[in-house]
Amino acid sequence: MRIIFILILLSGCISLVKGQSAPLYPNAFSGYFFNPYIVNPSYVPEQGNVSIAAYYRFRSGFFSDINSFLFSAEKIVRTKKGANHAIRLNIYNDREGPYISKPKAYLNYALKLPISSNSALFAGIALGVSSISFTAPSGAGSIILPDGNLGVGLKLHQVRMGLSSGQIFNSEGTIISSALKLERYYNVDFSIKQQLSAFWTINGYFYWRDFSGIPDEFSFSGSLEYNESLQFGGIYKWKQGISWLASVQINKEGNPLFISFIYNSAFLSTIPLWNDSYEIGIKYGIK
Repeated sequence: MRIIFILILLSGCISLVKGQSAPLYPNAFSGYFFNPYIVNPSYVPEQGNVSIAAYYRFRSGFFSDINSFLFSAEKIVRTKKGANHAIRLNIYNDREGPYISKPKAYLNYALKLPISSNSALFAGIALGVSSISFTAPSGAGSIILPDGNLGVGLKLHQVRMGLSSGQIFNSEGTIISSALKLERYYNVDFSIKQQLSAFWTINGYFYWRDFSGIPDEFSFSGSLEYNESLQFGGIYKWKQGISWLASVQINKEGNPLFISFIYNSAFLSTIPLWNDSYEIGIKYGIK
C-alpha cells in the first residue's frame, strides 16, 4: 500500500497540466532548505519526534510592509519496520505591501519508506486553504480558495532529490471585480552532503521553480558546517542576487534549538537595489 501511495502521488505531480491564465504565485524563502517541506511536502527529517518552527522574511525602511511569515508544528511517528510518518500544521502569510495579504494554512502528511540501509522513498500531500485579502481607501474584499501541494522524493546515501507541485487545484476567484487564480507550479529540489573530516561537512542545494507566464526561478546554495552546530555559506539566485547565510544549533545532544539568519543582497541582481531583505528562523525540537 505504501508503494502504491507513492506511485499515485508521483503520477499526479507529472500529469498535472499547466494553466494558461495570468498566474498568482507564493513568494519563496531563500533558506527553504532549513525547512524543506516549504517546497516539498514529502520531507521527513532524519531525527527528532516533535518540532516547532517560525521563519520570517522582511525588508526595512520604505518597504517594511512587504514580508512573509511561516509557522510550523510537526510530529514524527517512527515505526519498528523503518517507515516514518510526519504530520504538520503549516501556516503562511505573504504581505505585498500595506493593502494585500495572502495567508495560507495546510495540514501536511509525509511518508518515508526505506528501500535499503541508506536509501528511501518519500511521498507527501498538503491540503488546506489560501485567502487573498485586499484593503485600500478605494475598497476592500477577500476570498478563500481551496489549495494543496503534492510531492515525492528519493534519498540515495547523502543525495536527496525531490519533485513537487504547488497550488495543484488551479483555484480561481473574484475579488473587487478582479479575477484571481492560484496558478499551479512545479518544484525540483536537490541536495547533497559530503563529509570532509570528523567535524567538517559541506552542503550543496539546487532549487528550480517552474512557472507559467513568468520566468522560472533558479537558486544554487552551498555551506560549510562545523560539528553540526555552526554553518555559514552563500546562495546565488539567478538574476535576483546573492545571499549570505549563517546558522547555529544549540544543545544538539538534547532538545536542540536552531537559529538561522540570511541576508538577501541585490549584488548581481538585474532588478532594483531595493530588493535587499532579511530572513530569520528559529526551530525547537524534542528528541
